[in-house]
Amino acid sequence: MQEPGQSGPHPDPSLPHRALRRERAAAHGAQTGNRRIPMIVLLPGIARRGLLRQKAEMREEPMKRLSAAALTLAILVPALLVLAMPAPTRAQTAALAPDDAAQLAQQQQRGRGRPDREAMRAADTIAEAAATYRHVIEMALRGQIAPVQAGVTEAHRMQPRLRPLLDDKANTALDSAGNAMDTALAKEDLTATGLAAAEAFKTVVTSIDPQMRRMPSDVALLHYTALRLAVLVSATEIDWAAVRATAKDAEKAWIGTRRTLRDGNLRVLLSEIQSGLRDAAARNDAAGVKFAATLQIQSIAVLQDFFTRMAQAMGRARR
Repeated sequence: MQEPGQSGPHPDPSLPHRALRRERAAAHGAQTGNRRIPMIVLLPGIARRGLLRQKAEMREEPMKRLSAAALTLAILVPALLVLAMPAPTRAQTAALAPDDAAQLAQQQQRGRGRPDREAMRAADTIAEAAATYRHVIEMALRGQIAPVQAGVTEAHRMQPRLRPLLDDKANTALDSAGNAMDTALAKEDLTATGLAAAEAFKTVVTSIDPQMRRMPSDVALLHYTALRLAVLVSATEIDWAAVRATAKDAEKAWIGTRRTLRDGNLRVLLSEIQSGLRDAAARNDAAGVKFAATLQIQSIAVLQDFFTRMAQAMGRARR
């Protein structure tokens, strides 16, 4: 007699466990008309689907991490800029009205001595030159020859102001980079122009007198490697050996930067960007390298603000 809710013949409960399972399976197959496929036949297909899914997830994971880092950077940069400020500075900024803040800045400027003003002017000249070379790189990446020509002309015009601030070796390297820009630009080779501008950028930002430096030299090298990578992967024929070598230089610069970076949020964010860059370079992923380099360039402003405010706080503590 068949119990309500059951279908098919009722198996004999006196059978051993395995035989009972076989009888149940046979009864189910007889009722539904389905032919059971041995598991030994199904296993290769199941394993293959699992491996394919695992490979797809491995390919997607670096880009997911980079995308998460990009989203974090876009959302948290304003917050990180505030968090990077020392607590007294945050309180002073919140308490001061715009006119009071301007008055305080003027008082601080008047209180500086002559050597400090000269150092500030020298640092501003270095920053202006670095911005000019970066502009050349950005215009080269966009394929705009006229702005690149204007930027190279401006860079040559600034060299007399830079020479007293650099040593002989740096001036020689800067002359070489300038000649390389001129030669590449005459051929309308924007990739070579951008790479030469990146070398000039590196020469300028790493040759600053330590007394004038506003942040660790590793941050400047991190900026340089990101700019160079962006140019390298934008070439028609990518030199992957140069990309991987520059990615290793970026890793070294990040390690040096991380040692002096006290903000945990920034360390996590920049570590994710660096990991994505390293993985993309290892698998010859041009889009991934360019994306990570772009994020790295955008993060430099946050690092600059952090180290500038930290230096200001240390200066106030010495008074």
